[in-house]
Amino acid sequence: MGSIAPQFKPDGNAVFSTFQQLVGAVGTTVMSVFLGVAQTGTKSGTAEFAKVTISGAIGDTRRC
Repeated sequence: MGSIAPQFKPDGNAVFSTFQQLVGAVGTTVMSVFLGVAQTGTKSGTAEFAKVTISGAIGDTRRC
């Protein structure tokens, strides 16, 4: 932000904040996809469901 002219600093801050929100939303979506893929085919509330939820949370979508 140091290279932005003073009159454009509010615009630079707005762009940066928007980018942070967008990246956060994309990250949340990717995480949800990992969990959804890992949980597919398992019954909710079982030990296997918990196991695949954990494996999906660490990005391992292979069956445990």
